[in-house]
Amino acid sequence: MSHRAHGASVRRRGLIAAWALVLIAGLAITGCTHQKQIDPLADLDPIYVEVDPSGELPATYYDAFILLQQGNRAYNEQRFAQAEQLYGRLIETFPESEFAGLATYNFGLCLERQQRYSEALDYYLRAGQLWPDDFEPHEVPLRRGSCLEQLDRWSEAHAVYGEAAMLPGLAPQQQLKLEARAAIALYFAGQPSQAKQELRQVLEHYDELSRRIPLGRPTFIAQAYFVLGEVYYDQFSALNLNVPMEQMESTLEDKARLLLLARAQYLKAIRTHNPQWMTASMYKIGLGYFELREEILEAPLPDELDQEQQQAYRDQLLEAVEPLRSKSLAVLKKNLNVARQLDIDNEWVRLTRQIYEQISEDQ
Repeated sequence: MSHRAHGASVRRRGLIAAWALVLIAGLAITGCTHQKQIDPLADLDPIYVEVDPSGELPATYYDAFILLQQGNRAYNEQRFAQAEQLYGRLIETFPESEFAGLATYNFGLCLERQQRYSEALDYYLRAGQLWPDDFEPHEVPLRRGSCLEQLDRWSEAHAVYGEAAMLPGLAPQQQLKLEARAAIALYFAGQPSQAKQELRQVLEHYDELSRRIPLGRPTFIAQAYFVLGEVYYDQFSALNLNVPMEQMESTLEDKARLLLLARAQYLKAIRTHNPQWMTASMYKIGLGYFELREEILEAPLPDELDQEQQQAYRDQLLEAVEPLRSKSLAVLKKNLNVARQLDIDNEWVRLTRQIYEQISEDQ
């Protein structure tokens, strides 16, 4: 699955902060190393000079600011191991520097980019605890939560996001993002009922805020719609049609209703035009039609039918569910066309292609 990392800004004694946005693959995270200019009135860090005893190499010098800038440059060029060394040298050599907190946070980003999530957690926690004023309230919790997600520690991620969402000083969209991430984490923590309740609250909050301030269609809202759809889809999948014949009609109605509820949320995710969750939602809608068709065909036949009547019943049933197959193919084909037009290639597109070929061959 793919995520975005979150930009950061620094608020210290009027210093100017610069953002360095970096696109991250894998979970589609962008991490943002912190940079800032030197305040000429601030106490200067000592300058270290390294001299080659042989005299063959020129002397090198550095201070905390130089190390921070060099680390940021290496990070932005995706030389994460080198950036890690530079930030580590800053932290070790200048532990009292005003840049130590930023270096600690950026060290965590390097570890996260190298998929060393447990180690990154320690650095994010340290940065947030020792230098809280260096960061916006949402920044460290979002990074900690992302690492916990990667480690499948969803209950802990829910707690981190939930606590951060109640912090003072959050902008409305920051709070909304933390609430959404908390609700999504709750679903993956295996608590779908509570997740459904929290997701509904988040999406109501989003609708209310959207009427007052421009929010656009952020990725976390697209994912929230999709995950709420997944809650209903899981219920749809769990409802078995292998029931006594007198219960078949009501059970089938319930199953179709759950698919429509899931579809309604998937359609909202599609309307955000987010590539990841749009293609995911179209895939699940197409898959849902196909799975409903298959379950109807596999449902028990009436006991009173003889062999000839059973064959006639199956033939009628096959004709009756043909529209579900046609709808499934149409949605899946549309997903493939959209993906091709927008040059989208992700796991959902690959799954769509696979199931489309399977259904097309199933006559």
